[in-house]
Formats: sequence, structure tokens, C-alpha cells
Amino acid sequence: MPRPRIDLPKSAADIWLKLAAATALAILIAITASGFANIPGAIPFRFSMNGWPTPYGDRLPYLFLPLVGTLVFVLVQLLTLRVHRFPYPVRITHFNAASEYRSAIRMMRFLVTMLLLGLTYVEYQTVQVGLGGYETPGMWLVALYAMVMIAGTVYFLRQLYTPAEEVPTLQF
Repeated sequence: MPRPRIDLPKSAADIWLKLAAATALAILIAITASGFANIPGAIPFRFSMNGWPTPYGDRLPYLFLPLVGTLVFVLVQLLTLRVHRFPYPVRITHFNAASEYRSAIRMMRFLVTMLLLGLTYVEYQTVQVGLGGYETPGMWLVALYAMVMIAGTVYFLRQLYTPAEEVPTLQF
């Protein structure tokens, strides 16, 4: 049976998540554009678990994070248009389609927002290392980021796995 196609109205949460992702992407691109001219020829490729930069190399890969961020942002925007084609853990019917589609869209928007915030922070730290004003973020920031990502993912997966009411209820 084909899944129903529904035009879902955007809620305030959807608008805020999309706006937060677009803002993080804009900041990521702005940091890259302003930092590329100012950083020296050698920048760090990655950071160790304690936050210190490890290997240094050419600054051309510095442009990789904004390209990945833009690609992921655009891809998620396109995927939200085809939400009826996703593999869902529950059977999609006319009664539960709206709630399942909405949960899937919000989960994708949350994950892309968190990914873009992480990429923006890494790009900012790369510029700081290149300019010589770097301080380690500490393990608390990495742990906080991981906890928010895991908690958000668990929340949205739980919503997807919780079956919606099969019989629509009338509200008076």
C-alpha cells in the first residue's frame, strides 16, 4: 500500500530548528571566509580528545567543513520534501502519517543543526589555532555536545517507535 503524501504545516519548532541550522551554516561560512585570509599556511587537521591540535598541514582542507555543512543542509532540506519515502519502524497509515512524518522531519532538522554547530565550533577553533590564540575546550564541552546529541536522538527515535493512535479521536 502506498504511503500517504501529506502537506504538513510548519510549527514553531520546525521554524526554529530550520532557522538555527541556517544561522549555524551562515556563521560557519562567515568564519571560513574571514579566517581564510588571516590564517597562516599551516593549520591543524584534527584535534585530540583533550582538545589539542595534532597534525598540521596545508590550509586548503580548511574549506572542506563549510562545503560539507552546505551539502548536508541542502540535502536535509531536499529529504524533508520526500518524507513519505523514508523507512519507518512502524507501519504508516493515514491515521499516523502526520505524526510520524513530523517526528522524522524534526529529528533530521535537530541532527543537522547539531552537526552544523559542531562544525562551526571546529572551524572556529581551527582559526584560533592558526592565529595563535587557542585554549583547549576541555572534556566538559565534548561531553555536553555528545549528551545533547544522544539525548535528542533518543527522544526522536522514541517518538518514531511509539505507535500513534490507530483510531482518530474527536476533540470537542
